[in-house]
Amino acid sequence: MSYQGGIPPVNIVFQSYHLMVFLYGMLIVWLVISALASRQAKQDKYNKTLLQLMVYGPIIPFVAIQAGWMVAEIGRQPWAVYDLLLTADGVSVVVSALEINITILLFLVFYTILFISWLRVVLGMIKKGPIVEGEVVATGDAESAKGGE
Repeated sequence: MSYQGGIPPVNIVFQSYHLMVFLYGMLIVWLVISALASRQAKQDKYNKTLLQLMVYGPIIPFVAIQAGWMVAEIGRQPWAVYDLLLTADGVSVVVSALEINITILLFLVFYTILFISWLRVVLGMIKKGPIVEGEVVATGDAESAKGGE
């Protein structure tokens, strides 16, 4: 992919950044809507429109994260790839190696805790087994299973 005049695509970076910021704003709106829907559900009043909007809510952070990655990668890589920016000039002088190592360690700890939590939930569901509706639960007492005849 070649760039006209040796300048990487600035417009897509600009638009992706604004999309990311807009979607994070929409995420806040979605959280308010979910709080309203939750409050109505506690009162046994359901707003069908709010519930339909809730279905699409989890898509918002996913698209926002992808837009952020587009900003980071399209905005940074072509400058270095096409020799418009030396790699040495792209290194941050503000962030130290210790801070980067601490950040990586915190990500590792956070995702380890998240994985262990997920694993406990999944293993608990596996241990419990499937729940079949209408099935008579065996209590060990044959009389109670027959209905007390």
